[in-house]
Amino acid sequence: LRTSYERAQIIATHPVATAKFFNCLIKSILKCLVLGGVLGPTKAYFGTVESQGRGSLHLHLLIWLKHEYTPAQLKENIQNQDFRDNLLKYLEDVVKEDLDLFREEANDGTSTTSDISVSIQETGPITDEVVPACLSTPNPDSGDFHRIFCKDSDTSKTCRMRMPRVLVKTSNIDLSIGQITMRRSHPWTNNFNEWLKSACRFNMDIKFIRSGNDAKALVYYITDYVTKSTLAFHDMFALAQQGVKSIEQQRVTNSIDTPI
Repeated sequence: LRTSYERAQIIATHPVATAKFFNCLIKSILKCLVLGGVLGPTKAYFGTVESQGRGSLHLHLLIWLKHEYTPAQLKENIQNQDFRDNLLKYLEDVVKEDLDLFREEANDGTSTTSDISVSIQETGPITDEVVPACLSTPNPDSGDFHRIFCKDSDTSKTCRMRMPRVLVKTSNIDLSIGQITMRRSHPWTNNFNEWLKSACRFNMDIKFIRSGNDAKALVYYITDYVTKSTLAFHDMFALAQQGVKSIEQQRVTNSIDTPI
């Protein structure tokens, strides 16, 4: 597995190939999984693609499920106990905010895919030399489970991803405002769908949108990525000037340090 810098370098060197691969991946996921019904019968979807600072692409996507409920009708129907139970059962099936189904039966941090018990911690020394798909899945019961996936500095006092999150024993719906709260048994996991995550091996955030106002806000949010203005010329010029100065300064430093 290449380092993060090497992967970013490849992306920057081959942007067209990277975009084509991303397009092929997303089209396959939409066709085979999303439209295939992994989230339920789907009527439509709308998404925009954005590139990060290093040039890697990611997708913001809205998916419309094939049902006849308007937001107002949905709010009215959740007053019915049977409807609430069925809705929560569906949401717990497609959106996970816990790792209970993925914990090892032995609950001891060892792999169960082989007759020989191998501790997950033993893979540490060779992690950089092995393809990620061949490594054991980190044990959710491990005390430092979240650190395996954390790339941010530990010096930050406030997590930008709002972690750790509050644990919720059972999924519930607040009838007064219609707020849906999903069951959560682990404070360091983001909400995900295991089928999409397993197929793509990517970071994801998935949420059920129950109100029209939330849907409109999200449409505006992801559309803004397409319509946002580009960097002003004077800002681009200032950045270029700083880059040139940095290179010149580096050359001067190297010439001083280089022995005759």
